[in-house]
Amino acid sequence: MTLRSALNNNQDGQLSTWQSPDQKSVYGSAGPVATNGNCREFVSNVQVGKETRKMKGTACMINNEWVLRELYE
Repeated sequence: MTLRSALNNNQDGQLSTWQSPDQKSVYGSAGPVATNGNCREFVSNVQVGKETRKMKGTACMINNEWVLRELYE
């Protein structure tokens, strides 16, 4: 949900943060890093305890919905 909101509202390079309401040790950030037409490249970082997962990808706006085109670590 944070990623969808960030793709809709954030400028390139602006990340939104979130934290799990149930587990305080689970949190992260996500947001767009580049825009090309109706597609946006994004990054997502998730911290679970001491482990960090980083993902990058591309999402395109199709019929008013963000559709993932690429996803990689």
